[in-house]
Amino acid sequence: MRKVTVKLDRITVSGVLPNWSLQDIHDETGLVPRDGAMFLEREDKDGNKENMAFMAESPFQREHWRLDFNPANLTVDETAVLGRVIDNMEQAHFTRLDIAFDVFNDDLAMKYRVYRFNTREDVIETIKGRSKSVETMYWGARKSDQQIRLYNKLVEQKNKQKPIPAGVESWARLELQLRGKKPAEWLNSATEMLNQFKLANLQKLNPNDRVILHGLLTDIVEWHDFNKQKQAKYRKMIKQSDGFDTKLADEMKRVLADNLDELQAELNGYLADFDIQK
Repeated sequence: MRKVTVKLDRITVSGVLPNWSLQDIHDETGLVPRDGAMFLEREDKDGNKENMAFMAESPFQREHWRLDFNPANLTVDETAVLGRVIDNMEQAHFTRLDIAFDVFNDDLAMKYRVYRFNTREDVIETIKGRSKSVETMYWGARKSDQQIRLYNKLVEQKNKQKPIPAGVESWARLELQLRGKKPAEWLNSATEMLNQFKLANLQKLNPNDRVILHGLLTDIVEWHDFNKQKQAKYRKMIKQSDGFDTKLADEMKRVLADNLDELQAELNGYLADFDIQK
C-alpha cells in the first residue's frame, strides 16, 4: 500500500563574509574548496566522500554567500563547523527551504514527470542488460529557486549498503526547493511545483489528441511542427492535466498541508540552534 511522508531536507542560510577568500574559509572552518565553492565532506566506511554542506558566493554580489545543509544529518562536530561559518557571517539569515517527499510502495512514482515549459531536464539512467530505468531526474538549474529532483531512494540506499525499512518494496523521493519564509508561502510554492508533477495517461483522450501529445512528450515531433493555435491547445491540455494522472501529487499536497505546523516548529528549532535570523 502506498505511503507518502514529508520532511525538511535542507535549509539555506545567506550572509556576508567581508574580505574572506576561499583559502580563508578553508583555514577557519576546514571546508574543502572545489570548483569555486566550498564543501563539508564526510567519508563513509568504504572511503567514499559524501557532501554534507555546500557554500558558494553569489555571482551577483561579492562577499555575499549562501550555505546549504541538512541540519538533521549533521554530527556534533559537523554542526560546530557550520556554526563557525555562520558565526562569522554578517546579517546571517534563512533564505530557502528544501523539503523531501518519500513515496513508499508505488511502482508508478518514478514514472511521474515534471511538465514545465522552457525548463532544463537532466536524466540519469541505470542500464541493466537490455533494460534501463530512470535513477535520478532534475528539472531546473541547481541554483534556481524552482529546482525539482526525483530519484530512486531505494537504489541509493542499497548502493550505500544502508538498511531498508521493513515492508518497503519501492521508494521514490521527490525534493522541492521552496521559496518564502512562512508556511503559507511554502504551501503556495510547493503547490505550484506539484501542479507540474504528473503521470501521462493518454488512453482517455481521443485518438488524434493521444497521438499528438504522445509525439510531443517523447520528442517524436517538435512544438514548431504545429501552428500557434495547436501549440496553445496542447500546452493548455498539459497545464490542466488533460490526459494525465495527478493522484500522487494531490496526495503530496495534502500531506504537506497536514504537516506544516510540525515542519515550522522543526525549522524554528534549527534556526535557534544556529542563532539564525528568520
